[in-house]
Order: sequence, then structure tokens, then C-alpha cells
Amino acid sequence: MSETDAETVAGTLGVSPAASSEQGPITPDRSEIDPLLDALDRLLSNDDAEVNRTFADAAPALRRSLGEEIVTLGRMIDTYEYPAALERVRALRARS
Repeated sequence: MSETDAETVAGTLGVSPAASSEQGPITPDRSEIDPLLDALDRLLSNDDAEVNRTFADAAPALRRSLGEEIVTLGRMIDTYEYPAALERVRALRARS
């Protein structure tokens, strides 16, 4: 990922690129993120471009719960790599 891409994704997530790499492991709050991941899954499954806006709106909550992992998902969605993003969302949902 280029520095500009990292800045764009980090900006969407509301963090600085440096801060995103400094974060330690975060314990996900499933009650907060499961509905968000469900919505992303549904939109990505349908190749619905609304996923970009939904992700941007959900990014702060996802960032709080999932930390660094969300940066890769954000990049995939921002570059319309929906099949890869869908796999990533499903992997995140499968974790307990």
C-alpha cells in the first residue's frame, strides 16, 4: 500500500497512519460489530457500491473493536476488491 493509500484509509478510519501501526490487540465488542459486519457481508455479496459508504460510516466502531485488521478491509473496499473484502469480512465474522 502506498503512503497516500495508507493516509486515505487511515483518514477514513479516523486515525493517523502512524497511530494505526501502534495499536495493540483489541478485544472485539461483538454486540457492536456483528451487525456492521452483517451489513457489509450483505452489500459485498451483492456487489453493491453502497458498501463504500456503509464502511465509511462503520469504520470508527470497527476500528475500536478490530484495530489494525480493519485497514486492509478498508483498502479492499476503497479499491472495489469486493470478492476479497467479502472473504475478509467472513473471516472476521467467524472469529469469536
